[in-house]
Amino acid sequence: ENHSHNHLDEQTTTQQHLLQTIHDLSFTSTSLSKILSQTPSRRVSIPPLHDLVSWSHSFDTTQERIRFVVVETMARLRVMEARVWELDELKRRFVAVQIYDKEVAGDDVRDRVNGGNGEKEGEGKNESMARATPQPQPHPGAEQEVVIAIDEGITLAMRLGADCPLLPGSVYVSEMFGMGAWRESQLEDLKRAVVERRCMGPVEVMEVILEEIGRRRESGEWKREEESLTPCLLGVGGGRMMME
Repeated sequence: ENHSHNHLDEQTTTQQHLLQTIHDLSFTSTSLSKILSQTPSRRVSIPPLHDLVSWSHSFDTTQERIRFVVVETMARLRVMEARVWELDELKRRFVAVQIYDKEVAGDDVRDRVNGGNGEKEGEGKNESMARATPQPQPHPGAEQEVVIAIDEGITLAMRLGADCPLLPGSVYVSEMFGMGAWRESQLEDLKRAVVERRCMGPVEVMEVILEEIGRRRESGEWKREEESLTPCLLGVGGGRMMME
């Protein structure tokens, strides 16, 4: 019983330390701070259907409209069910996980409605083009962002697309931080490994990262004592921020 209690205390201490790391990093990265300022995801709700009903009006017959709504609704429910399992599994394996519902900006929604070309509704379109192929708008919780810190000294942010975790490549690493003895080139190698694997969900992303770290260390390619001691941040596009 004492062993179990000590293990729980150790896990709690590790969790607090890793969560503090995420908090501290938010002061050095504007993009991470923006992610953390979003609404924490506390539950998964049944996706709303009003946008599907609106989009169904682009079809000519009632049968086509009903079929469209039913098919899209079932697709959303399948994604939701898989997402619940995926995030539960992620939190079971890792102690420092924060999940946020991605906020959809008005411009993003408007662009999707107009085919992603940034045009205002009706602008540059004639009447025959007005009825475009239905593209349902993103619903609340469709896209999420996950921030996770692990004992290896790495903190990363992941974007979960609307089809995650059912579609290969539907999750990607948007930010990666290496604390202590990590080099930027090593973080780039880890991010590249994730991209090449075309991961379906955050659990697979973490498996790829830990597998790559273990493989490189076992081969002797990565040796901590030879690495820079300057913490660095690797973001989208290979940007880097040195933390003083």
